[in-house]
Amino acid sequence: MENDEHYAKLGLLLGNLHGLEFALRAFLSKRNSDSEPVVDFKRATEGDWVEINSFTNYDSLRKLVDTFNHIVEDSNPEAVIDTSVVTIRDALAHGRIAGQAASFPMTLLKFGAPKDNKVQIITEVVMDHAWFKTTVNLLYEQISKVYGASQSFGMEIMEIV
Repeated sequence: MENDEHYAKLGLLLGNLHGLEFALRAFLSKRNSDSEPVVDFKRATEGDWVEINSFTNYDSLRKLVDTFNHIVEDSNPEAVIDTSVVTIRDALAHGRIAGQAASFPMTLLKFGAPKDNKVQIITEVVMDHAWFKTTVNLLYEQISKVYGASQSFGMEIMEIV
């Protein structure tokens, strides 16, 4: 794998993570639309203060996934999101990418909280072709689950923004 290919695959992976979070927030926002304030994103601009709702709140990806899974687990169990996507996201957001200079594949490492002046490696992933393919496919499947669940609830979630 070369530099450009690694970064393109990393970009695709990050795009899918953003897509999953968007889909989850859109689903929850639609589902809660009767009880939450509406924000007009077409009029809102940088610096504006907007109401808190399922789309604008500060919930982590883990909380979004847990909330979504709780909603669908009984009525639509095949839509339950694989929580390993949170581990992937957290490793990319808070981990370190290491490897030999200009050599691929790189290794993604995430460390836990310190204890007795040491840290535990809690995630170690070799970011090779197979990992990128498997992970991008996993994320795509999870996004599809959210869209499928939204349809089963009779919601169109793409009209949020």
